[in-house]
Amino acid sequence: MSPKARKSNKHLPQRVYIKHGAYYFVNSANKWIRLGSSFSEAMATWTKIVAQKVEIETMNQLFDRYMREVAPLKAPSSYKANIFQMAALRLCFGDTPPQDIEPIHIYKYMDKRKIKASVSANREKALLSHVFSMAIRWGVVKDNPCRNVKRITERPRKRYIEDWEYMAVRSVATDTLKYLMDFAYLTGQRIGDILTISLSDLTDEGIKIEQNKTGTKIIIRWSDELRKCVEAVKKLPRAKVHSFNLFPSRRGTALTYNGFSTIWERTMKKAISEGLIQEKFTFHDIRAKSSSDTDNRQNASELLGHSDTRITERVYNRKHKKVSPIR
Repeated sequence: MSPKARKSNKHLPQRVYIKHGAYYFVNSANKWIRLGSSFSEAMATWTKIVAQKVEIETMNQLFDRYMREVAPLKAPSSYKANIFQMAALRLCFGDTPPQDIEPIHIYKYMDKRKIKASVSANREKALLSHVFSMAIRWGVVKDNPCRNVKRITERPRKRYIEDWEYMAVRSVATDTLKYLMDFAYLTGQRIGDILTISLSDLTDEGIKIEQNKTGTKIIIRWSDELRKCVEAVKKLPRAKVHSFNLFPSRRGTALTYNGFSTIWERTMKKAISEGLIQEKFTFHDIRAKSSSDTDNRQNASELLGHSDTRITERVYNRKHKKVSPIR
């Protein structure tokens, strides 16, 4: 009997559930086995329980092992993206033996994908490259055919959120989402990093954050606005146990990335349907607005975790440049 389709938390593997702020695996005997309180810890434990050694003869089998042993250890947002990226890769490479794939095949794949989705093509190629890197480690192949395949040139996203658009969406958001938006704007942090902030990260000096993408550790010093935002968040309803994260869900437990995504999409659709804004924007665009609205490029780069201010300027400064008329 096949398991029922999930209605929520679709990023989780089969038989893995969230209960009382922790992750559990339900085995064939219907026994609930606690995996851990964080997603990465849970997936590491889950892998040890269900991992099976299968001789890899096709890319689908290689993809299966990667999605079982490697992808779940990534940040929830990355893991969720990998699920969709892998689905596209399977359609093209799934039945092919890993040893038969050459750079020309990857170039053909990217040429076809770039017609409608050049950014996706680059992300999928990057994932495929990491799959082959792991395949070398596992002894499946001897070389990575993606190594010298050039990425498609991307144009940086230019969407800038006007102040009135920001406030319009904020007006129909839940209290938790309102403060998430404000916190992202005040700090310039990624949603994945914001959701992992615990109450113990709030120090007298500031807020301690370890940025998942780069591993950069920073302390964001308090400002009056930031302190006011955090104090408001701390007053939100939260469960008496298992609610050590700064931002709680509606039930008071820690807010997951999947839960956040559902809330954000629902809020954006509401803002569009009510005519409050005409064009959608992503939560990540708030990070760009935060950078665009400051004149201190160096400070913006440090907050965003960039080692080079030119990256901040090229990708995250999205305001129109003000110039004077010739006459």
